[in-house]
Amino acid sequence: MSPVTTPRSLVLIGLLLICTILAFYMGLLLRISIVYTHFFYVPIVLGGLWYPRKTLLPALYLGFLHLGVEYVSTGGLEFSVIARAGSFVLVAALVGLVAGRIRRDDRVSLQYLSSYAERVSTPRARILSTFDGVRMSLGLNMDVERMRGQGDLAGLLRTLDHTNPEVRYQAVDALGTLGDPAAAERLAQALRDPDCGVRWKAAEALGRLGSPALPFLLHAIHDSSADIRWRATLTLGSSGEKDAIPALINILTDADRYVRGRAIVALAGFGEDVVDPLARAAENEDPLIRSGAIRAFGLRGDPGLKVLVGILERTPGEELLSSLEDAFFDQGARAVAPLLEILRNVKDAPVRALVCRVLGRLGDVETLPLIAQVRDHDEDEGVRTEAAITIERLSTLAGRKSK
Repeated sequence: MSPVTTPRSLVLIGLLLICTILAFYMGLLLRISIVYTHFFYVPIVLGGLWYPRKTLLPALYLGFLHLGVEYVSTGGLEFSVIARAGSFVLVAALVGLVAGRIRRDDRVSLQYLSSYAERVSTPRARILSTFDGVRMSLGLNMDVERMRGQGDLAGLLRTLDHTNPEVRYQAVDALGTLGDPAAAERLAQALRDPDCGVRWKAAEALGRLGSPALPFLLHAIHDSSADIRWRATLTLGSSGEKDAIPALINILTDADRYVRGRAIVALAGFGEDVVDPLARAAENEDPLIRSGAIRAFGLRGDPGLKVLVGILERTPGEELLSSLEDAFFDQGARAVAPLLEILRNVKDAPVRALVCRVLGRLGDVETLPLIAQVRDHDEDEGVRTEAAITIERLSTLAGRKSK
């Protein structure tokens, strides 16, 4: 059974009702003027914690209630009674102030933890589940949010020297939000920060500063941390700076497979300026560069499709077939028509087998008749086998669609 939860507003209203009954019973009937008011602090504190912006409302109600009961009971108001009612308001104001501060702290802390979860590939839910236990240890400088809102460049630059890495992280993020090129050099220094998270965020922030940040990002792609390299790689891709294209092509040989994959995505994001460099890279002696360039064409839409068709028609070596298969699959439905044309005209058996595999992965059941002909009449046994596997897959898909 799931636990039963009660809305906070109902709990608070219930507590205020109890306070009202206590005040009338003990203040008017029993003539007790002090003891019962201690209970008033329960809804006052809870109201301040739950509703920081409305923290004074329960306190004002209970304060006037106390004054009214005492006046009716005694016919006057002593200073201690007035002071006690004033203490209700003072306590509520202090609790609301602290609660509001904690909530802002929580929000920034959660932003940091969420970003941390993304950059270290740790399940977000697991990190956030420990939030209550680590929030107080983060020690975030809340002035960073104020400086961000005020556009205080000088203050944020000074905050980069804070001893707490989480504070430096937030300052770097705020500088990226401002997008002031004057921060480029200091953000570049943050690329050498002892904390990996700060370096990661600095690489991201630099991408928002335009051309002044390009030299620093080109340096960051050689960082010892793979996380920094792939973040800088993606930032270069989103910068639109054509001078970054040769460096991104070189990253296709990075030792880390994920960094290479990010380089492919980054290259695919450029416009027509990248087509010729990628075409040359597809003929590079290094197999990693060749396969990476081909995968990038898979993400380039129609211009990339034309290049891929040209490569496939020239019967490439077997070491590129896997990259070509994935690239054509990335092209999606637009690749079906040219693949069918290749299947009809290209005589190279490995190429025809590749086309059958891609068509099977794409799941276009309209291609079944032609693939059936290949299965029944192709001269190569390997091609016939691939065609049979593709037909089985497509037939299964066709059966599901007909239901």
